[in-house]
Amino acid sequence: MEKLSLDGEWLFKSDSDSEWLPALVPGDVHMDLLRNKKIDDPLYGTNAEKCRWIEEKIWMYKKIFNIDKNFIHKRVELVFNGLDLDGEIFLNGIKIGEHHNAFIPYSIDITGIIREGENELLVYLDVGKRRVKDKPLTKYGVGEDYYRIWMRKPQFVFGWDWGPYLPTCGIWRSVELNSYESFAIRDVYIRPTILGNKARLEIDVEMENITSEPFELDLSLSLKGDGEYGFGERFTLNPGINKKNYSLEVENPRLWFPQPLGEPYLYSFKATISDKAKELDSYKCNYGIREVKLIQEPMDEGESFIFSINGKEVFCKGADWVPADSLIANVSREKYKKLVELARSCNFNIFRVWGGGIYEDPYFYELCDRNGIMVWQDFMFACAPYPDDDSEFMEEVARETATIIKELRNHSSLVLWCGNNENQWIHYMGAWGGRDTRLYGTKIYDELLPGLVKELDPTRPYWPSSPYGGEDPNSELCGDRHAWQLSLQIDDPYERINYRLYSLDKGKFISEFGQLAPPLKRSLEEFTPEKELYLDSPTWKFHNNTAERGNIKAALERFFIPQEDLSLDEYLISGQMIQAEALKFALEHWKNRMFKTAGELFWMYSDCWGTTGGWTVVDYYLRKKPSYYYVRKAYEPVHISFKERDTYLDVIVTNEIYSPLTLDVEYGVRSFDGAVLLKGKGKLDLSDAGPVRVGEIDVSKVPGTYKNRSFVYAKLYYRGRCISLNRTFLVNFKELEIPAVKIVPVLSLIRDGEYQLKLWSNSFAWFVSIDCPDNVELSDNYFDIFPGEEYAVTLRAPGGIELGDISISSLNETVIRHHRV
Repeated sequence: MEKLSLDGEWLFKSDSDSEWLPALVPGDVHMDLLRNKKIDDPLYGTNAEKCRWIEEKIWMYKKIFNIDKNFIHKRVELVFNGLDLDGEIFLNGIKIGEHHNAFIPYSIDITGIIREGENELLVYLDVGKRRVKDKPLTKYGVGEDYYRIWMRKPQFVFGWDWGPYLPTCGIWRSVELNSYESFAIRDVYIRPTILGNKARLEIDVEMENITSEPFELDLSLSLKGDGEYGFGERFTLNPGINKKNYSLEVENPRLWFPQPLGEPYLYSFKATISDKAKELDSYKCNYGIREVKLIQEPMDEGESFIFSINGKEVFCKGADWVPADSLIANVSREKYKKLVELARSCNFNIFRVWGGGIYEDPYFYELCDRNGIMVWQDFMFACAPYPDDDSEFMEEVARETATIIKELRNHSSLVLWCGNNENQWIHYMGAWGGRDTRLYGTKIYDELLPGLVKELDPTRPYWPSSPYGGEDPNSELCGDRHAWQLSLQIDDPYERINYRLYSLDKGKFISEFGQLAPPLKRSLEEFTPEKELYLDSPTWKFHNNTAERGNIKAALERFFIPQEDLSLDEYLISGQMIQAEALKFALEHWKNRMFKTAGELFWMYSDCWGTTGGWTVVDYYLRKKPSYYYVRKAYEPVHISFKERDTYLDVIVTNEIYSPLTLDVEYGVRSFDGAVLLKGKGKLDLSDAGPVRVGEIDVSKVPGTYKNRSFVYAKLYYRGRCISLNRTFLVNFKELEIPAVKIVPVLSLIRDGEYQLKLWSNSFAWFVSIDCPDNVELSDNYFDIFPGEEYAVTLRAPGGIELGDISISSLNETVIRHHRV
């Protein structure tokens, strides 16, 4: 098989324009219009509001390309890997097809139409609204703004609480020509079974003989890694589709594990068909051998919901993944790589790919395979009823589902298929006619999807929705849970932001919860005109989360300093601190319940544009918010934390790994100036995963005069090295009497491009921030320095850095300005 990419330079115009303009494929109409200076950046300021005219147009994309006669074989296929949304395709003046699904590739047999020499490919596209404008909506219990339910494209582009209304349109994934001499490998499916010290791989190979005659060919399968395994045979390939099944046995296989259970080991797999040593077609992938199970068994407070990989229970830590750009074609491989690597560095071991976005690029799943990050994969249905009584719609969904399952099922990172996002729960709460009426879409989630998963990928569990479980789909007793009673559901904003109420939640697997925060100043300046750099400016409001509803203001008033008393810079860092503390508190609560609660995923990981009130820990510009560092610590494989019990703070160590560990523990209470008020020590032998209570602190023994002038700490040591450190306070932040602090920095060169910054503080330094140029990578940030102690941070600065390039500050300064002791 020969392949020819048609990516790169194209021409485009609207149906009402005469001038063809340069375009890039893969891409999007907005991106092409921006490059041609026909629109302003839709993600800047309020410019997205000025882009609505784009969705009213039909867009034409044209490619003139030349074909060598030696490229044209028995069959030539044109493959669009992503058309958004309604497309008509013409080649050399002949209509060759139309397509209405942005999620899956469209392959067209163009044998006899493509020709030697010059060819013209013309694609007509629109966002999809024209085709569905007369489709029924009221029968499904929704209004006219829900036309998206008929459109198989990312649902979030029609506006979500965290993203703008910006309907996408374009040839958003690669275009290619595939030319086959006579034979093609159409599909390969690898199914693992682990049998003691062996693994058996059942391998289904689907091949096509394009000719009208049977042929004898050679098929070879190879698996390379620690050792090499293979199989080969000569067989007859009959005209049409041929399916063959083979089995490979691997001795003492190296298994794929998610973080931190082990190495995400990948073998190199290849299937080849050839004739007389001439390769005709092949399939390649990196493949991890592993088995996944979802354990749902009775327990003392309901039913468990635990993922098991290769027989080991996994405590799941991660976040919900949404598309990394409002313009889905704009996400580069470099951005995917950076985001996944940042997640791994943050101790993630799972993403939930949310059902209102896209089936991500294959490269995303490859990165998750490589980095030991599991994937909970939603099918693309979110927060709406869907027309499951329409046969044409259901046929399209069936085609989409089968295509996606086949495309993703060889990725070891993928551990669960999920029917949708929140549809059953929203219906249960009274939407779309309420729980006493039929929910349109259940034929998809209860029949079509599980049927196809069982047929095409029986190795993975299927789950009907998220959340789901029990009579109440969002039950604390079973299934997975979206813990939105805080941040969203409570009417009183003062209570809605009381993150300490997370300590009451006993959900078995938390797949959504979140805390809003303002942006980093440097990122705010990226999308906001200079004259609008103030709270509630037009751009601020336009980029704010529609669910914010005064949450950040209420949180500041309840826990710290009223918003109206703060400068813009103080507001930003103070709101970020509260998000960091809230996520830390909630994550440590659920982790201390391991495995009664067996997973904690926060909403959400990264943004699709710049926001003034966002859920994320990594923003659109790939900058890490303070909450990123707090989450990273809470997600440590071996972690020390606190649990309130009457007048005591229990000191808890949570262990996610199964290796024996001997640890030393130190904990106590110290004043901000360094005086030791209480202190305890101990030794701990860990042999299994789970939480262990290692000590207690009787806070009633702390003198009253010290309650607001002290901090509680705990340290965990392995072979003399501190591997986990934690801190909490005995009063609310706004009651703290934080002293002035002197931080002494010393910068030294470790090796070329790598530096160590040592910071010493004379008293307790709270939420210490290191501000550097964007090209400098910090090993840590937004941390505390205990009185009289030193804290070391590694800086990676390929171009070099000096102490004058670094700004160091702490929240002590903000407290002193507003609550002078």
